[in-house]
Amino acid sequence: MMKNIKVTDILLLICSLILCFGTAFLFTACKMKDDSSYMTCHWAQIIVVGLGAVLSVTNLTRLFIPRSAGTGIDISNIAVAVLAALMPQMIIPMCMMHTMRCHAVMRPAVIIVSVIIILISVIDMMVTVNSRGERGKNISE
Repeated sequence: MMKNIKVTDILLLICSLILCFGTAFLFTACKMKDDSSYMTCHWAQIIVVGLGAVLSVTNLTRLFIPRSAGTGIDISNIAVAVLAALMPQMIIPMCMMHTMRCHAVMRPAVIIVSVIIILISVIDMMVTVNSRGERGKNISE
């Protein structure tokens, strides 16, 4: 039986892939230093790529699971996206100069994509709850 795929399912998958691959290849952190070591912003980038991969896998599963389980995925999307948004600077410190690539490119891009994922997940949750009709309705029904 084919699942009824919603626009939010596709948007969440696309945003998750942007967070994963965009952070890996487009809006990257600072490059390797001359002594072949990395600054701490590089490790923030690696973790955000990993969080984007987790979001991509969970949002890919949305295409194959029943609609009722989507709310749980929305909740996990919000938690992981908040963690991804906080990773550069709040959890892992960035470079000291605010003109560096990690501050000017990576951090704003990660925050913007993470906020979009959070907003789409909240909207999807609200639509799913409203489409069920009752808030207390059992998921298995």
